[in-house]
Amino acid sequence: MTTFVDTNVLIDVLEPECQHHTWSKNALEAAKLDGPVFVSDAVYSEFSVSMDSVEAANEVLRELALVRIGYSDGILFGAGKAYAAYRKNKGQKLNVLPDFFIGAQAADEEAPVLTRDPGKIHTYFPNVQLITP
Repeated sequence: MTTFVDTNVLIDVLEPECQHHTWSKNALEAAKLDGPVFVSDAVYSEFSVSMDSVEAANEVLRELALVRIGYSDGILFGAGKAYAAYRKNKGQKLNVLPDFFIGAQAADEEAPVLTRDPGKIHTYFPNVQLITP
C-alpha cells in the first residue's frame, strides 16, 4: 500500500530530540513495510527549509528510502477547492495550502497519510485514512 508522509513526521525523524521522534520513526518504518512512502512537492519544500542544498535534501530522501511524487492538475484543483472551503468556513491561517495539497494527493491516490496534525486533512478530505499517534 502506498502511504504519504507529512512534513511534521519527517522533521520528527530528523530531530532525535523531538517529542514524537520515536513514534514518527517507528510509524515511517512500518509504513515502508507495506509499500512505498511518498513525499509530495509541498512536503519536500517544507522539510527542505532546514537543508543546506538540494543535494542534501535529496540525500535525506534516499537515506530514508522515500519516493518523491509531483502533482497532477486534478490534485492541484482539489487542493484549491479545499482551501476555498477552508476560507469560506472562516479559516484564518493563510499558510495552510500545503495541507490541502497533501490531502488532495492522498485522496486522489486513495492512500493514507502519516501525520501528527490530522485536523485539516480529516476535515476537508474525510475519506483519507490518517495514521496518527
